[in-house]
Amino acid sequence: MTQKILVVDDMEETRRSLLRYLTGQGFQAFSAESVREARLMVIERCPDIVILDVDLPDGDGRDLCRAFKSNPKTSAIPVVLISGWMLTEGDQLSGFDCGADDYLLKPFSLPLMLARVRAVLRRFAAAPKQAVLRKCGITVNVPARTVRLKGRETLLTPREFDLLLLFLTRPGRVLSPAQIMDAVWGYDPADEHYPEAIDVHLSHLRKKLGPDFASRIVSLRGLGHRFDP
Repeated sequence: MTQKILVVDDMEETRRSLLRYLTGQGFQAFSAESVREARLMVIERCPDIVILDVDLPDGDGRDLCRAFKSNPKTSAIPVVLISGWMLTEGDQLSGFDCGADDYLLKPFSLPLMLARVRAVLRRFAAAPKQAVLRKCGITVNVPARTVRLKGRETLLTPREFDLLLLFLTRPGRVLSPAQIMDAVWGYDPADEHYPEAIDVHLSHLRKKLGPDFASRIVSLRGLGHRFDP
């Protein structure tokens, strides 16, 4: 089945370029130029992934991303943010706080954009088939992408959710930074400064899930991390 991509950008030239390229790569691509139009397109067309610009004429793309991720009807749709102003590493990491599954800084090459989109789609397709996972007082509803800790819902970002899912489905295995990047981020970190991102997201995950969970994540210097159930 042909996968559907929604491109949200107020620049007509950017929209045309992305639509032409994505259509040529076998996707069913369509576009929106505002927050309002994007909301309608997501409901009417049910895209498999959204490429979303941060700077839109009637709102902030990050707020729209948060809205998508907080709505059970759209929370499972992956979102790739694009922006021309996230310049520092801190800005880049904070881009995930709104729930984005990946981001790209303008200007970017079309092949790079395609690689990132396909990586995100692969990660979502590779999600465990088991609908609910229960370990160590943590209940994970995989299709709904929700987490409960001892019965209380705990809000995680998409990256934190995928990182938790990775550990829960591979208990006892030492996962190297490269393996974590490939499974959670979907691409090789060799040319990026992303190993630090693993530590940042893992730190947030430990804080949100409490000391019992935190104590079960063993960090092995030079090797990676292991979840001990």
